Amino acid sequence: MNTTRNATATLPRWNYKKANWDHSTALTHDELAVPLNARSENTNRGAKVITEAIIKSAKKTIPRGARKNYRPYWTEELEELENEVKVARKEVEEHPSVVNSVNLKWKTAKLRKETIRTQRQGWQEKNSYP
Repeated sequence: MNTTRNATATLPRWNYKKANWDHSTALTHDELAVPLNARSENTNRGAKVITEAIIKSAKKTIPRGARKNYRPYWTEELEELENEVKVARKEVEEHPSVVNSVNLKWKTAKLRKETIRTQRQGWQEKNSYP
């Protein structure tokens, strides 16, 4: 039986926090410099012109993208702990011993515990009422 995974494309997201709103507004106004006359023009055409102007300026001023394995709780401390686990794992593979194995398990447990703590902390911060 031949099984294949469906590769799901990660859709880019707009990063509104890093948007340059002043520049976006100026570009939108520049695109809409020609006044639209609602009485003489087709309403759908007018709406399309406005939408295209907004999207055009947004593409220039709002960053987009999506990281494949983004972890919002990830910190530099977790990065250091993960690197320590990698070094300990390599040490166990190259020089198998009880001491190295215990060291690997200790560092892995420390990483897991800290990861859970930062995940919970992030969740509490995002869901707390001001």
